[in-house]
This record gives sequence, structure tokens and C-alpha cells, in this order.
Amino acid sequence: MHLKRMELKGFKSFADHTEIFFQPGINIIVGPNGCGKSNVVDAIRWVMGEANIHTIRGQRNEDIIFNGTDQNRALGMASVEITLDNSDRLLGIDMAEISISRKLFRSGESEYHLNRTRVRLKDIQALFMGTGVGKRGYSIVGQGELEQVLNGHPLDRRLYLEEASGISKHRQQREEVLRRIANTKADLVRVQDILNELSSHKEQVYEKAQKATAYKKLLEEHRSIERALLQYELLRIDAALKQRNGENELLQDKIHSISQQVDEMTTQLERMNQSIEARRALIEQLKEQRYGQETSIQSLLTELKLSEERLKNAQERIQVATEDRLKYEQMGESISTDLARVREEFKQESHMHQLKVQSLRELLIKEEQLVEQIKHYESNLEQIKTELFQARNEESTTRNQIRAGEEKLTRLKERYHRFEIQKEELIMQQQRVGEELQRCHQQIMEIKSRTGQMELEMTNYGEENSRLTTQLKKTETQLADLQRQRMRIENELLAIQERQKARVGYASGVKMLMQEDHRAMFPGIIGVVGEMIEVPIGLEVAIETAAGKGLENIVVSQVSEARQAIEYLKVKKAGRVTFLPLDVLRPVPMNDKEIKAVQNYPGVIGLAARLVSCAREIQPAVDYLLGRVLIVEDMDSGINLLKQERISWRMVTLEGESFAVGGALTGGLKSRQPEGLLQRRQAERSLLTSRQNIDKDIMSCQGQIDSFRQQLAEVNKYIERLHSSITEDRIHVQLLEQQNKEYEQQLERLKDDKSICEAEIADAVQQIKELEEEILSLKQKLQEREIRSNELTQALEQSRLSGEDSRREIEIHRARVASYREQLEIKDRELENLQRSMEQMEQIDQSYRQSAQDAQILYQKLTQEIKREEQRIAELEQVIAQGRTQLQKINGKLEKEQQAEAEERQNAETISSRVEPVKQELAHAQQRIHQNELLVARLETEQQGLMKRWTERFAGEDYKNAVPNEIKEGVRERRKQLAEIEAQMAQLEPVDLTAIQEYQQISERYEFLSQQVEDLTEAEKSLGSLLRETENLMMKDFLQFLEIANRSFQETFTEMFNGGEASLVLQNQEETLDAGVDFAIKLPGKKVQSLNLLSGGERALTCIAFIFSLLKLKPTPFCLLDEIDASLDETNLIRYTQFLKSMAERMQFVIVTHRQATIECGNHLYGVTMPEKGISKIFTLDMSQAEILAG
Repeated sequence: MHLKRMELKGFKSFADHTEIFFQPGINIIVGPNGCGKSNVVDAIRWVMGEANIHTIRGQRNEDIIFNGTDQNRALGMASVEITLDNSDRLLGIDMAEISISRKLFRSGESEYHLNRTRVRLKDIQALFMGTGVGKRGYSIVGQGELEQVLNGHPLDRRLYLEEASGISKHRQQREEVLRRIANTKADLVRVQDILNELSSHKEQVYEKAQKATAYKKLLEEHRSIERALLQYELLRIDAALKQRNGENELLQDKIHSISQQVDEMTTQLERMNQSIEARRALIEQLKEQRYGQETSIQSLLTELKLSEERLKNAQERIQVATEDRLKYEQMGESISTDLARVREEFKQESHMHQLKVQSLRELLIKEEQLVEQIKHYESNLEQIKTELFQARNEESTTRNQIRAGEEKLTRLKERYHRFEIQKEELIMQQQRVGEELQRCHQQIMEIKSRTGQMELEMTNYGEENSRLTTQLKKTETQLADLQRQRMRIENELLAIQERQKARVGYASGVKMLMQEDHRAMFPGIIGVVGEMIEVPIGLEVAIETAAGKGLENIVVSQVSEARQAIEYLKVKKAGRVTFLPLDVLRPVPMNDKEIKAVQNYPGVIGLAARLVSCAREIQPAVDYLLGRVLIVEDMDSGINLLKQERISWRMVTLEGESFAVGGALTGGLKSRQPEGLLQRRQAERSLLTSRQNIDKDIMSCQGQIDSFRQQLAEVNKYIERLHSSITEDRIHVQLLEQQNKEYEQQLERLKDDKSICEAEIADAVQQIKELEEEILSLKQKLQEREIRSNELTQALEQSRLSGEDSRREIEIHRARVASYREQLEIKDRELENLQRSMEQMEQIDQSYRQSAQDAQILYQKLTQEIKREEQRIAELEQVIAQGRTQLQKINGKLEKEQQAEAEERQNAETISSRVEPVKQELAHAQQRIHQNELLVARLETEQQGLMKRWTERFAGEDYKNAVPNEIKEGVRERRKQLAEIEAQMAQLEPVDLTAIQEYQQISERYEFLSQQVEDLTEAEKSLGSLLRETENLMMKDFLQFLEIANRSFQETFTEMFNGGEASLVLQNQEETLDAGVDFAIKLPGKKVQSLNLLSGGERALTCIAFIFSLLKLKPTPFCLLDEIDASLDETNLIRYTQFLKSMAERMQFVIVTHRQATIECGNHLYGVTMPEKGISKIFTLDMSQAEILAG
């Protein structure tokens, strides 16, 4: 690869479009000082991705854009494009030719293009990474940079070596990894802060959500029980009505059959009976009215309670709305104050801007006046300049002829001296090259023999590595399976422990009393029975069935403690708890005789109280619960025992079937089998045992893995050492073979160069003699012309001094104009920023005002709702009071009528006692049918009330479904349970049901952030592992290359200085990655000395030797050298040019120089001139044309 072409436009002094075609070999750039030679090197460096403007001799980015001259305006853009020959595909792009361009605009925008495709600066730098011509490359040496190799930081010299060895891409990767680690840590801290804050909020919402969940569960349970009770009552009434109606039909038939017989007997009683019936009907009517009034009052009380609840909710919401409105009003006032301040500031800045514009206009007018004055003055001086120019032209012509002759004479003498030195140097080099050639042959044979042995040894270790790797992967798979099993067991164990800790399945009263704060209130509480007994494996179901809810009983030391706890439960409305006070507990367990009588029966396991273990102090409580329970294996064993013995105790099978004392048998399959307290403890013990076993297996696998990894590490370490040694030997052989070839070519070149030197020496002696005579004649002419020029110069100088004052004034004036323009640009940007700030603040102010208005509307709406509810409550209370008054009147009237009816009935019974038995039978039948009718009426009224409740609560459902047995058998318990639920719901109120969804959202967010923390932690570990791998690779490759580079530097230094010693020394080897590299220099015939004590030429040549040693070791596609030979003497300059010639066969050089010897060694010559002040031009010459022009 080499540099083919470069185009410049607007870059520094190259204002016009300039195109340069470079050729392989040595390209020399020459020209006077200040004409723009170094700008060519700067352009190449800039287009290849140089980001530091100081490196290309600038202060600001816009300094590289052509800034104009007196006759040419400044440009707005600088652009450079280079074309590279990539036929060897060195850059990793499958194209034979690659173009790279870069543009910079005065606005600060920058563009990069690769093959006409826009890319990033990072892409350009990555393209040249590791080629030697990148950002830290050693093949581009600008003005003054040669000295920096010695004076700079040792770490900078290390970066040269890393670029040559290809490690620079690893260093860039390391820096990227370090940056990503820092960003990851910052993200981790930020996410953990959010997670901590969210965790606190989550705990607060969790309490509300738990409360809402419990309330919701109670509400569903309340609805279920209420539905079952209503259904039961309706079905009961239906059955009663059916029964009474049937009975009435029978009575009617009986009355009809004997009615003819009793007509005469009932004549006397008819009037009285009619009166009694009338009163009885009135009494029933009054009862119905009373029942209706009571139902109405109960309905109104329910509606009153709902209104009070709605009023309470509205009051809470209006408080929140008031707080929101005040908050948004305060925020709105704050933003309004800031907005007023910004508007005032904008007004003041606009006024200042107008004043600046007016001042600028006045300065521009004055500037035009000064320009007219200067033009007028310059026209008067033009005539004097013309005369002086003609005189100076004649003088300059003569002086140029003398100078050219003297320079030519100097060049001829230097040329003569160089060839003399070169001749002696060539003789010495021939001897040295012959010795080195013989040494290289011997080293190559020794290294090849050693490499063969190491390759055979590395093959054997590679097979061992494969075997160990296979075993390691197999063991790691086993370890992963065991870890997954342990994780599953750990999750199950945590779930059980959480349920144990929360006492899931216990009554609410037990949970409350067993909390730590409540335990302190009742020190006499010993514990819960289920938590203080140990049950053998396999008996958990039997013991849970035998004890039942008794496992939740709390054991206390004294009965007084139990009483205090019960009173506390009543106050807290926390449900019911059974206590077992040890001081008064009198268990009556089975005696030994009874146990022995049944122990020998098949399937009998034993007495439950003796099968479990517990502390001695709580044994009475265990005897109380399990002292009369016998555990048998199965139902057959229990039935067999029942048939043969008259038992006075309970029996329980292992599967949970139960035999009552009287012989009743309970069993079957429950639709939902809850987790028992004892089963949960047994599951926990089982999981703990399983976890211990798996931990042992994991430790065993981990030990095997560590052993395999240790063996693999040792094998890989040895293989790596062998590979490193083989690679080092191969590189060494290649270097030696390459040096061998170069030495042979060098011997041939040295012979040819010696013949050329002898011919050049003879020709130089003849030319020097002729040129000295010509120079003497020209000096006599020059003295005559200088006298005339001095007279004209004095006159011109006097006139020029007068005109300089006017020019300085206008320059100062222009500077003020530029300053005012810059201030106006800044002021425009400030006004624009203020305008944007005002717009943003107005939007925020409008948002806050809208929020406050919404809060006010909500406040008004809630206020109206509160008024309506308060009015409704007052109305309900008034209606309820009226209903209660009416109820009292009805009860009074009913009592009076019942008393009158009783008196009449007594009179009727007196008369009836005298009626024959038939009439008594008829009266009895009529009385029974009448009672049935009253009962039917009452049942129908009750049915209507229940149906109304059913329709309101369970619309669309049919109540005639079958009622479960437990409802029929436990109605009283269900009603009691319903009252308890209502009490618990009242205790939980007020409840925010939205907290459940809010907690779910927070939990999902918490889990998401927790996963992010885990991902970031894992990413940090992965990056740390990648960092360590990269650093290990950098240390290994650098130390290997340092050894090779050290030998190359020693050889190059010896050739440059014709002897001496030099080496590269690594500083602070403990910090290998950041350790710098120092030079250890011993010049021929001198001791080792500090670099600061070397002369300027010695320092320069040492740096050149260091750079050339790297170029020899790893040649770059091209090399840019800007006047690095300026401080070399003639002898060292010849050695420098010889190195250039020897290396030009493998790489391309672009050299900026003033030295004749360097120019003569070039293959292509480029001249940089400045025909117009401030604008550079370039032209190309071949070496034959250059020699003719040079004379």
C-alpha cells in the first residue's frame, strides 16, 4: 500500500484547488521557509483522523481554513482528500484503491468520507489502527516532534512500540472497556438509588394492598355466606308453606264433612267467634304493619350508613383536591415570577443590542473615511517606490548572482566533503556487513533446530488439553443441573418459611397474639401447640386430623394470662382463640391398661400423645388434645377394633379418616386439601435434608472442576509458553533471513556507491576552481550599485514612516469593528435563548393554571355532593324517627287488641265447654286451619322480604338450587360467622381497593429494576473479565515485541553511530500496562550517560535510530518526515540518507527537507512556492530537471 494522490482546497495556505501525485520510493518536498511545505504533512495527518488541532500547529479548528490575504477573501471551508493504493488489501477493505476525505466548515461542522461514503472520525481512526500510520503512529514525524521522542513522557515512547506491534487496537479496546465499566457503575448506582426509593414506597403500598386484599376477601366471603343463608331461608319458607297448605286442605275436607252436624251447635257461638276472628285479623294486620315498619326502618338505617360512608369519602377527596389546588397555585405563582423576570431581562438585552448596532454603523462610516485617506496617500508614494524598485532590482540581480555563485560553491565543497566521508564510510560498512552476514547464518540454523523440538512437544500437550476440556465440560454440565435443583429447592424452602413466618392457616387471633410486640404484653404465653411438638415422619396427617384446630391452641402458664388475652381479643375484635392454661388443665388420657388392651390388635400404631415428642412442661396440653386419640394404620384396622372392643376414645388412620367415640366414621376426599401445619414443617425438614445432600454433590463437582481447571491452566500455560517461544523464534528467523538478504544487497550497493564517489570527487575539484574566479568579478559590480540604492532607500523610508501611522489607525479601527460584530453575534444568541426560555415557561405556567382549575372544579363538585349527602342523611334520620314513633303506636294498639282478644276467647271457651264433643272437634279444626292461615301469611310476608333482598343482592340467580349440608346443619354458626366478618370489615375500613393494582404495578417495576441491577452487575463482571483478558494479552504481546524491538534498536543504533550500545528499558515493571520506555545510550568511546547530556545532533540521530528500528521491524505503508535532518552534520546526514535508500525499496517516504544530501537521495521532487503572498503553489520535477535548474 502507498499514497497515490492528494487534493487540497482551502487548507491553510493552499487556498486554490491543488493536486499532488505521489510515487513509490522517496518523495522530496522542498521550498523556502514559510511557503507551506509542512502544510502538506499537516494535511495528510489531518485527513487521516488527527483530532488534536495543536498537533497540526493550530489553536482553533478554524485556523486550518484559509483566512484570506490583502487581495483574497477568506474561505468558508477546508477540504483534503487522499487516495491510497490498497492492492495488497492491508487496510482490510476489499478494494484496490481507497479514497479518504475530510471537510471542515467555519460553522464548526466536520465531515468524513470513505470512498465517497460518509463515516465517523472513529471509523477513520480504526481503519489505520495498527498500521503504524494511525493516531499514535511512528511513521509521521512533524516539525519539532523528533525532539519530543526524547523529551516526552516515557509512556509516549511505549505507544510507538504498541502501534508497531499492533497492540494499539487492544489499548483502544481497553480504554473503551474502562469507559463502559465506569458508565455501568454509574448506571448501577442510579438504578440502586431508584430501587431503594421504590422499595420504601413499596412497603407503604404493601400495607394498604394487604388491607384491601383482606377486605376484598372478607367481602367475597360475606357475600357467599349471605347468599347461602338467604337461599336456605327461602327454601325453608317454601317447604313450610307447602306443608301448611297441604294441612289446610285436609282440615277443610274434615270441616265440610261435619259442618252440617255442627251448624245448630255453632249458632250460639257464631257471633262471638266472628268477633274473635275480627280481632284476630286486626291483630295479624297490626303484626304485619309492625313487621313492615321494622323492615322499612332497617332499610333506612342501611341507606343512612351508605350515605355516611359516601360523605366520609367525599370529605377525604375534597381535602386532597384542596391540597392539589394550593400546590399548583403556588407553583404557578413561582413560574409567573420567573417569567416576569425573564421578560424584563429580554427587554433590557434587546435595548443593549440596539445600542451596539448603532455604534457599529458609526464605526463603519469612519472606516470608509480612513480608507479614502490612505488611498490618496499611497498614490503619492508610488513614484518614489518605482525609482527605488528599479535601483534595487539592479542591486538584487547582482547580489543574487553572487549568492547563487557562493551557494553553488558551498554546495560543491559540501559535495566534495560528503563524498570523501562517504568513501571512508563505505569501506567500513563493507567490513561490518560481511561480519553480520556470517553471524546471521549461524543463528538461523540454531533457531530452526530448537523450533522443531518445541512443535513436537506442543502437539502432545494439545492432545492432553482436549482430553481435560471434555472432562471439564461434562462436570460443569453436572454442576449446572445440581445448581438448578438447589435453586428449585431453595425457592420452595423460602416459600414454606415465609408461610411459616406469616403463620398461614392460623386464626387471626393466634397470629396477633404470637407477634413479638404482643408476646411482650403476655409473658405467660408459652407458644402454639402445633409449633412445640415434633411428629414422626408419616404421622403428620393423622396428628393433624386428631388435633384439628387444637394445633392452633395457645399454651399459657396460668389461667389469668388466658383471661387477659381473651379480654384483649374482645377489645381488638380479633376473633376467638382457645387457650390451654397449664395450672388448671386436667387431661384424662388413656391409662396403661386400656392401651395394652388394644396395642396387640393388628394395625394399631399407638396413642397419639405418646407418638409425638414435646417439652415436659407442655405435656399436659398434649395429653389434653391427643391423650384419648388412638392412631391406626387404615380404616380396616379401625373397623376391626370397633367390632371387637367397646372403645371410649377416638381413632384416626394415617390417611386422616376419623372414628368418633360412638362409632361415627368420617372420611372421604376433600375437594380442596389445605396444607397442614405439621405437613408444612415436615416438608421444610425434607427440603433442608435434600439441600444438604445437593450441597455435598455441588462441592464434589466444584472440586473436580477446580482440579480440571488447574490442570488445564498448567497445560495451557505450558502450551502458551511453547507457542510464544515458537512464534518468537519464527519472527526472529524471518528477521534474520530478511537481514541476511538486506546485507547481501547492501554489499552490492556499497561497491557501486564507492565507484560513484571517486568519480564525483574529481569533478567537484574542477568546478570549485572556476566558480571562485566568477564570484570575485561580481562583487566589484555590487559595490557601485549599493551606493545608489542607499540614497533612494533613505527617501522612501522617510515617506513610509508618515504613512504607517494612518495604517495603524485603520487597523485598530477594524479590530474594533470585528469586536463589535462578535459581540452582536453573541447578543443575538443570548436573545434567542431568552425567547425560547420565555416560551417554555409560558407553557409550564399554563399547565399549572389548568391543573389548579381542575382541582377547583373537583372541589366544587365534591362540595355539592357533600351538601346533598348531608341533606339526605338529615331526611333519613327524620324518616327513621317518624317510623320508630309509628312502630310504638302499632305495638301499643297490638297489645290492647291482643288483651281484648284473649278475654273474648276465654268467654268463648266457657261457652264451648258446654258444646258436645263434635262441636269441640269442629272448633278445634277451625282453630287449626285459622292458625295455619296466619302462619302462611306470616311466612309469605317473610318470603317477600327475603326475595327483595335476594333480588337486590343476587339478581339473575335462582335460589332453588340445592343447599350444602353444612349450611343446613350450621345456620347458627354461619350467622355468627357473618357477624364476625362484618365486624372485621368495619375494623378494616376505610379501605383503598386501588392499592392492590398499585402494589402490583410497583412490584412489577421493582422486579424490572431488580433485574436491571442483576444485568448491570453481570455486565460489570463480564466487562471486568474482558478487561483482564485484554490486559493479559497486551502485557504478553508487548513484552515479546519489546525484546525484538530492543534488538532491532541496538542494531540500528550501532549502524547509525558506527558503534556504541543502546537499549530500551521498561520502567516500573510492576505496572506493565502503564510503564513507560526509556533509552539507555552508550556512544562509541563514551560511558553510559543521560539523554540530557547528548548534543543536539546526537539526540536527533538517536531518535532517528529509534524510528528506523521500528520501520525495519514493521515497515509502514508510507512514512512522513518533516525536516528531521535539520540538526545532523554531514557525516550523520550521509548515514541517514543511506538508511532512507535501503528502506525505500519496501515503503514509501514523503520528506520535507532543506538539506542537499537528502534532496539528492530522493526519487521524486516537489517544489512549494508562494508566488502570491499568503497562497502556496506546488509543482513537480523529476531529479534530472532539478539538477539542471540547480546548475
